[in-house]
Amino acid sequence: MHSETEQAYLAGIIDGEGTITITLTERQGTEGYRQHQVLMSVGTNHQQTMEHLALTWHAPITERRQPQGRRPIYSLRWMNSTALKVIQEIRPYLRIKAAQADIVLKLGEDIAAREYSAKPLSREEWDQREQQRLGVRRLNYSRYGMAAEDYREPGILKCAICGSEFSEYKTRKKMFCSAACKKVVSRQYGAAYRAKKKQT
Repeated sequence: MHSETEQAYLAGIIDGEGTITITLTERQGTEGYRQHQVLMSVGTNHQQTMEHLALTWHAPITERRQPQGRRPIYSLRWMNSTALKVIQEIRPYLRIKAAQADIVLKLGEDIAAREYSAKPLSREEWDQREQQRLGVRRLNYSRYGMAAEDYREPGILKCAICGSEFSEYKTRKKMFCSAACKKVVSRQYGAAYRAKKKQT
């Protein structure tokens, strides 16, 4: 357990410069199998601050070079159980990112409850986790902020090309179920453009 001073210091930096989020990633070596992961990160060009946090909170520090004349960006990342432990410590001092922290900690409780379960997630459990991910994303991308409970369930969309239904979390394309369907539209626009150009 860290001192209250260090907890409040990190919370202030996370509120101002950091990110608390839930990612959806494909597990290495298992194509098509995706899982939700907790991520907390922070980056700044102040090297001394990042080195202090890395040493205090046992986080790996990375340096990203910038164009000539600009200082490099130093970043820290905490993932999954490590991130949850740190967020739990600094939660009393968070203000701007408090709602994100509460959603992430709830996900952590759900994950811990299933730690030794060999059963795959049910559709209901998956949708609940996806709801949490979308909720944190909306909070992070909202310019004006919103209540922690004001997040939506993953929607069911209909592909504009083939008509098949798909869950929103499966794609970032809001009108198409796959890249193949999006290419159909691109080819159609390309053909129409070439035909119009021939007429002129």
